[in-house]
Amino acid sequence: MGEAALFLDATGLIGFFRGHRTPMGMARVQMALLDAGLKPPALLEPVAFARAGGLRRVDPVALRPVLDAARAGGPADDPEWLALLARLHESLDEAPLAPIARGDRLFFPGPGGAEEFLRLRPWQEEAGARLCVLFHDALPLSLPEHAPPDLVEEFGRFFGVLCLGADRVVAVSEHARREFLHWQRRFLPALEIPAGVLGLDAKLPDSPPEDLPAPLDDGRRFVLCVATLESRKDHAFLLRVWRTLIRRHGEAAVPDLVLAGREGFGAEAALRLLAQAPELRRKVHWLRDLGDGALAALRRAALLCVFNSFGEGWGLPVTEALAAGRLVLAPDHTSLREAGGEAALYFAPGEEESFLSLLWPLCADDAHREATERRLLPRLRLRSWREVAEALREELLREEALPPPPLERTPLALGWRLPFAAPLLADGLPEPGALLPLFLREGEGWAAAEGSGVWLLDPPEGGAPPRLRLRLPHALGQPRLFLEAAAPPAPVTLGLRIRTASGEASPWREMRFAPSEDRLLVVDLPPLPAGDALVEFDTAGSATPPREARRLNAQLRAMMLCEAADQASQLRFLLEFPRCRHFPA
Repeated sequence: MGEAALFLDATGLIGFFRGHRTPMGMARVQMALLDAGLKPPALLEPVAFARAGGLRRVDPVALRPVLDAARAGGPADDPEWLALLARLHESLDEAPLAPIARGDRLFFPGPGGAEEFLRLRPWQEEAGARLCVLFHDALPLSLPEHAPPDLVEEFGRFFGVLCLGADRVVAVSEHARREFLHWQRRFLPALEIPAGVLGLDAKLPDSPPEDLPAPLDDGRRFVLCVATLESRKDHAFLLRVWRTLIRRHGEAAVPDLVLAGREGFGAEAALRLLAQAPELRRKVHWLRDLGDGALAALRRAALLCVFNSFGEGWGLPVTEALAAGRLVLAPDHTSLREAGGEAALYFAPGEEESFLSLLWPLCADDAHREATERRLLPRLRLRSWREVAEALREELLREEALPPPPLERTPLALGWRLPFAAPLLADGLPEPGALLPLFLREGEGWAAAEGSGVWLLDPPEGGAPPRLRLRLPHALGQPRLFLEAAAPPAPVTLGLRIRTASGEASPWREMRFAPSEDRLLVVDLPPLPAGDALVEFDTAGSATPPREARRLNAQLRAMMLCEAADQASQLRFLLEFPRCRHFPA
């Protein structure tokens, strides 16, 4: 038997390019891995979900021009950029399906959430591939005040799904690995998911430097900060430091500060300070949506670089500035010692005087700065991205004990209501059992979970119809299935039957729904042995309601499976939902 193959899911990156062109953070890391991993001999094979359906091979010939144009930067509505994206999608639609087999590694590097991760489950459940994840950070859990509430909820759901579904995790830093293990054990204390460290100690691909933008092209001295303008990066701290420098030493003696990065969540405090302080308006320049060439020019011309935040998974701007030959000042916390190593200078987080004691001598005394560069920069140790890609492949192909299969990490609880709705969260993490219905779903006829439930869809041509995989802990003599369902604003017909692991199937039951009708369906099933049973749905009777592009069938809101004699469990359902239809075995 040959060595297992490594498939990288590039769906998230390709989807990112639909609305953005300038890559940041996770997207830049994935681009660097793809560039390095595709050079012969190839270390990985990129795959992505196509518009035509299916997980398909990505043609590097169509992908590379998109990566090059993204690095160059520019408007997202540029016709040439849009043409490159169109060619990539056309190539993907025509590509063969990914030949993923038992033992192969299917690698999810992000960006994406729970639903994107769950799309890979069929290759884990049916093909026997191992589902691996690149873990960047747990910042929405550890620093929720610096993220939008919907992102905190979305990340908590994604983290729970990751813990229930991943066979292996590779973190971008040792700090990120510790964060993952902390939250994973809090979510499921008895679970042990193998977690390694990749490290992003590599120089991102060079881009030809461009001319400096005005007014920086007049030779003025400036310090550079590359970071999204958001509350987690705490640009207000840097602005207060610059205001202090100006008031102590005068505007003429203080270099300008350049902030390079788009606006993010919670930037109001920094923008308000920048707008209301006249000396800052004269000395601070905010540049947005810069390509790699423009950033390379800024790093080349800057006196030094500064970076600040409340927490990081790695800290790419620190590594990139050092790789460009610039000193970096960064707060001494989380992963930044890993990003800067012995070549960076570290200040006490949030302490202005600690920062100023390092910063001002470097700005005011060229000889001191140059001597510090000669002392620190040779300590920098970086790998090539090819070496990083090789380390990733070695990490993912390592043979070790696997965690339990997803449906055994939080087993099916007979007699209890399982909601299909996007689960409500407490303290950032969902209850493990609340996520189980996400793992029962199979086939291509499922919409993403919403606040009230999940819609059954008419699958694309050739796509597998929706079904639920019930992993029964023991045999059931007289099983009874409860489904809370609702119709769209149109009449629909839903078919249902059950199939056992031996292949035996019950007759189809047909259920007609009036427009917008809520109903509790009660289905008596034949005796079921322990193990897997499939609830199969026929959604041919779907409809397209007004102002809706999808062909919808019923929306499933909750389910329960129990013995017909379990009257207590059934009473709970009937008290909540007394209108029901009974379908005997």
